Amino acid sequence: MKSFSAARGYLTRLLGITALASLLLCLGAYAQTGTQPPGSTQPGSTEPAPGATTAPGSTTQPAELSREEWSKAMARVPVPKKGCFKSSYPKMEWEEVPCAPPSPYHNQPATGPKKPNAVGDGSGDFAAQSTGLISSAVGSFNSITGATNVTGQIGGQGGQVANVFMLQINSQFFQTPACGGVAGCLGWQQFLFSQTQCGGGPCVFMEYWLINFGSPCPAGQPWIQSGSSCWFNGPATTVPAQSVNTLAGMVFTAKTTGGQDQAVLTSSGGLFAQGQDNVLSLAQSWNTAEFNVFGDCCSTLTSFNNGTTIVVKTTINDGTANAPQCVNSSFTAETNDLNLLNPPNATCCPYGGASPAIEFMQTNAGHTATCGATALQGDTHLTTVDGTHYDFQAAGEFVSLRDSDGMEIQTRQTPIATTFFPGPDGHDGLATCVAINTAVAARVGRHRVTYQPNISGVPDPNGMQLRVDGRLVALGSPGLNLGSGGRVLKTATAGGLEVDFPDGKNLFVTPLWWASQSKWYLNVDVLRVGGIVGFSQAGSSVRGITGAIPAGSWLPALPNGASMGPMPASLANRYTALYKTYADAWRVDDKNSLFDYAKGTSTATFTMKDWPLQHGPCIVPNEKPVQPGSKAVAERVCRPITDKNMHADCMFDVRATGNADFAKIYGESERVRRDSTSVTVIEPRRELQ
Repeated sequence: MKSFSAARGYLTRLLGITALASLLLCLGAYAQTGTQPPGSTQPGSTEPAPGATTAPGSTTQPAELSREEWSKAMARVPVPKKGCFKSSYPKMEWEEVPCAPPSPYHNQPATGPKKPNAVGDGSGDFAAQSTGLISSAVGSFNSITGATNVTGQIGGQGGQVANVFMLQINSQFFQTPACGGVAGCLGWQQFLFSQTQCGGGPCVFMEYWLINFGSPCPAGQPWIQSGSSCWFNGPATTVPAQSVNTLAGMVFTAKTTGGQDQAVLTSSGGLFAQGQDNVLSLAQSWNTAEFNVFGDCCSTLTSFNNGTTIVVKTTINDGTANAPQCVNSSFTAETNDLNLLNPPNATCCPYGGASPAIEFMQTNAGHTATCGATALQGDTHLTTVDGTHYDFQAAGEFVSLRDSDGMEIQTRQTPIATTFFPGPDGHDGLATCVAINTAVAARVGRHRVTYQPNISGVPDPNGMQLRVDGRLVALGSPGLNLGSGGRVLKTATAGGLEVDFPDGKNLFVTPLWWASQSKWYLNVDVLRVGGIVGFSQAGSSVRGITGAIPAGSWLPALPNGASMGPMPASLANRYTALYKTYADAWRVDDKNSLFDYAKGTSTATFTMKDWPLQHGPCIVPNEKPVQPGSKAVAERVCRPITDKNMHADCMFDVRATGNADFAKIYGESERVRRDSTSVTVIEPRRELQ
């Protein structure tokens, strides 16, 4: 076996260039403002900016790459030559290993028509399509829930065998010079992981097709005749056995250049790669990538146990930040027995950004999906990722959204003294005093970003304070590059903030100064959350007070994934469930807070566990109650808001506060959400009594 230090050099250059570019952009932004970069200290100091302390448990930058960071970095590193390779954590090099003989089986192109209750073979899948050329595609699973068993045939024969499946990244059918000018001939290339095709064991390899070439097959490659088409498999890289239990963590990468094509499998056992010649000149034509789990060769079906739901993600690199198109098409004859649903019921979510991708759901559990978008608006009206609209008037700091990739958003809710008492919420029938959003914090890759009023306790009407890793930042027009696709930008709204996460999610913060109360008030929208299993199960990878609501529940899941169950029959029990059990479960504590605090303060400073009150008067110590506005004024200023939920929320807030300016941020929030692909369930909205 040989180890290639060239890979180490490439990785060093790759990471070094990325880090240098990010550093230069960051320093450029800071040079314009005179502030310090994230994670740095003021000259001559090792402490954070005066008056601020970093929250306990906040993120720091580790000296070495984590296993996940390492695997993503190594998957981007080209193998040094044609052949078979592997790498194991934390090595920064490819190790050449002996190649296994090619698979004797063919994984043929789709023949259609689509099989009932199956994904694959014709129209039963989603593929990511670019308007340009794709240089690489990555297939992964956002979540796999309920899967305990997967079976399939070996070699297209015999009975069902446990843990028989295949991962495929397939190109579209395309014109290729390898057809030699034969009319009607098309090329097709597959990047494959098989559980059984290499001497009965797992392997990674590539398969090449000349569809409708005719007979005989051309010379120069070991082509095999199959009807009017020709195919062959390249050498294989052997892989440790996988199972349904490891499927969720498997990531498959396909890459093409002018001279070499590569397939890389990331698994719990390390990385396994295959590099071969560009037989079909794929780099000149690749514009559509299909990824999924299928039967292991020979037009076979792989079957999952009942209750299985998989959210599939296909990421492409086409040199742009444009969202790919979701194409309802499959190029392979292999299938799985999950249900993709058919348009218009099927949901595929396209996202642009640093890593353009599509996400979609396949299931046999009867679930539906939406393209997730959340909102935390007004006093305090929430929209969950699966479209449910409900009020959450607790006071304190809460986890609004958290996913399995480490992304997290926290919001601070502040109680408001009012002279009115509202009518019941349309979702749960509860009538309580109210609260507003006054601060937001987020984990963005390795960085901690906060947007808060002046932490001295005396809010500044001139603006809120932006901090990155505890350091004050005066954001310039170019924004701030946090690396790996993370960044912070100004929006068109005065004081508005956009935070882009490395995985493509977008956080929009729209602030408004409430002069009579000397408070900043925020609308918070999170877009491009991803393909979310709607009204499904507590196993969703996205949780928090705007997370997915499990089947049979009236609220999003608890932090441990447990369901809150059916809505209690009595209002008293609903109040206890929502504002005691549920609210306390999602409260921030000193260990996990992402906020910045003045010395001597903590999350407890902003917590009122007895809020909201169930009955008026709505009194807050040392606060002057606000006077309500008229219905006529509210109707006039909120008329431009067309979304039914947001219009009702705007009406409610203007009437409750008497401040007609609140309509402005609803207009901005509606514009932001209109540009997303969110699907919203409309709920009846309460009115003031």
